[in-house]
Parts: sequence; C-alpha cells; structure tokens
Amino acid sequence: MKDILEKHGCSVYNPNTDNEAANKHEADAQWLRTFNRHLEVVKQTKGFVLQIQQGAKRERTDMQLAEEKQAGWLQVPRIGIYAFAEEFPLEGTVVETSLIRAIDMAKEQWDHGIAKGVMMCSEIWETVQFTVDAVGSVTGPAKVKFPDGATMEGYFVRGLKHGSRRYQSRDGRVELGLYSMDVPIVEIHRSTSGNFFKFKDGEELEQISPKEAPGCGQPRLLG
Repeated sequence: MKDILEKHGCSVYNPNTDNEAANKHEADAQWLRTFNRHLEVVKQTKGFVLQIQQGAKRERTDMQLAEEKQAGWLQVPRIGIYAFAEEFPLEGTVVETSLIRAIDMAKEQWDHGIAKGVMMCSEIWETVQFTVDAVGSVTGPAKVKFPDGATMEGYFVRGLKHGSRRYQSRDGRVELGLYSMDVPIVEIHRSTSGNFFKFKDGEELEQISPKEAPGCGQPRLLG
C-alpha cells in the first residue's frame, strides 16, 4: 500500500517497518517518540493515519487502538481500510481505488471538520465462505458494508452481482434484485415510506403489495 500512496503524492511512515530501519537496535525504545513525531508531521501537512483492518470482525491490535487514540488526541483524520487475508498485487485493483478514496476523505475532513472516529474508505466483506482472485474481486455468497453505511447481501462472481441480492441504504430503503453478471433482470424496491415497487431494466413497472415482495423485511443472506 505504501507504493500506491506514494504514487498518489503521499509521504508514508509505516511504524512496523520504518521505525526499526531508522533506529535499529534502539527501535523499541524510540518507537513512541518516533510515532508521535510523525503524527505531528501528519498534522502539519494535513495528512491522515491509515488503519488496516482484516477479517469479518475487523479486529484491531492493542497497538492499533493506541495509535488511533493518539491520532484522535491530535485531531488528525483516521481512515480505515479493509484488507483481505490473501495477498495479491494491489496496483490497479479495488485496493488502489480505496486508497485514492482515503486521500479524498482526509482532504474533506480537513476542509469540513475532523471525524470523531475511524472512517472506512473501503467495502467491508462478511461471509461464511468466498474466494478472492488476483485483483481482489470476490466470488461466492457474501455480505458487504459500504463506506456510506449501506449494506448488500447476495452472490458475487468476480465482484459482479450474480443471482439474487438484497441492498439496504443507510436511511432504510431496501432493494431486492435478480442479476446476471451485474445486469439487473428484476428489482423490487421498498421506499422509506414502506411502499413497494417493481422494476425491470431500470424502469418502474408497478407498485406491488408486501406479500409480493418477500425478503424486503428482515435482512437475510441470499444465495
């Protein structure tokens, strides 16, 4: 990720590797001072702290939690990115897209106010089982949470919606759909007012009853 961020104009400090390279046998003793010094640089240059999270639970180490709190004290943006456990080339993939989004999110926070917590710049994938290909695309049943708070459940083929899927926006609007390689065949939308509408090829066909819209109530993983 460091190479991609540098490619897009960022200076990057990775405490896991750069501290040891700079301080050698005094790395452990100098870690906190070095990290704080680089946090001050982040503040001066209007940068951000990038936090890498992995797994369905997005567990963070004690060190990450401490770094997050220190960055919060200094009022600098903290941006989270979800990373698959699998390793693959990052340039030109969804990871690079997310890192570009992280840069834009940090700029927006400096312009309009620093967020109170970590803001995600990438989708968060949760599932029982799926596979990830060489460019980070998912195949299999999965649930994904988007940076704006919306969620989607369904089956994916190389990152494309295939089969049934359920989407819920942050404000509660629900969409059910049947897809063929990301192309919608039929969709059912539930508006925030509770009305149901049937769509085909992107055009509204008719308003339908709740009984004709199974799955628009409680979330469930679609197969």
